[in-house]
Amino acid sequence: MVIVQLLAIKLLQSLLSFCTSFWNLFSGFLIPRSLIPVWWRWYYWGSPIAWTIYGIFASPFGDLKTVIDTPKGPQRVDLSIPQG
Repeated sequence: MVIVQLLAIKLLQSLLSFCTSFWNLFSGFLIPRSLIPVWWRWYYWGSPIAWTIYGIFASPFGDLKTVIDTPKGPQRVDLSIPQG
């Protein structure tokens, strides 16, 4: 009984390492979402790592608009994160 459970644990560990590797690869940190092939984008949206990275970076800077002074006069700059 114990041997069967150990085999199941090893199987689950290898499956989890495979899934975690793909989550890290397609989380938008190594490969941006716009460069992920269309048939893999579902994996991006299902990845909890992608949502964490998106929440950390997009929430504070997602719709920041500001006016800066340039030699040509004040200009409005949009610092939004592209969604493409």
